[in-house]
Amino acid sequence: MTPETPDESTDGFVERTAQAAHQTIDEVAEKASETLDRLQASASSMGEQLSDKAQAISDFEYQMVEKVRDCVRDHPLTSLLVAVTAGVLIARLAWPATPER
Repeated sequence: MTPETPDESTDGFVERTAQAAHQTIDEVAEKASETLDRLQASASSMGEQLSDKAQAISDFEYQMVEKVRDCVRDHPLTSLLVAVTAGVLIARLAWPATPER
């Protein structure tokens, strides 16, 4: 066995350190990739859930509008009276009070 020169021992150390660093980087990259895949799957699932909820709200809104239209068609005078009453109440609440003389 021949003794190593300082240059050979330094080169071996640098090579081992570089190899360990590459291995660590590869492991971290693999774990990061797995985590990113899980996050993307979760985000996709959340996006689908939000889309479903938005569609449900849209359907509910459509049903409510149709019910109101049917009610107005069935009871036009009552609907007109309710609308006028609501308008008067809103006007009184929004209009500034006149000072007493």
